[in-house]
Amino acid sequence: MVETLNSWAPVGEEDTKSSKEKIKEMQKDAIEELVKEKGITFPTEIRRELGLSKDRVYDLLWELVRENRVKRHGVPSAPCECFQKRMGEFWSMGIKGQGAFKRVSWFVHSSNECEHAR
Repeated sequence: MVETLNSWAPVGEEDTKSSKEKIKEMQKDAIEELVKEKGITFPTEIRRELGLSKDRVYDLLWELVRENRVKRHGVPSAPCECFQKRMGEFWSMGIKGQGAFKRVSWFVHSSNECEHAR
């Protein structure tokens, strides 16, 4: 008896795409939760915390921005509350001075109402 094929994938591999999508959603959820927990964060910190590759983190961050789950955050002339809460941590990581802060892409959760989040 001949089996009816529902996709062009080999038998048993039909679920691969859906399982990849599930993993992607889990990773996006983990990034969103980390951003929410930290208040403000940057891609390298996300990579360290979650163990994802650089390209993967950036791809997922841009998707989260498009989905309005996270927002980019600019660097103001004086540290806003978002930065002030974690300034000690950032300095211990070597992020010191406005120039160092401007070289980093910053992200906050979409619920953050800071005027510098966009």
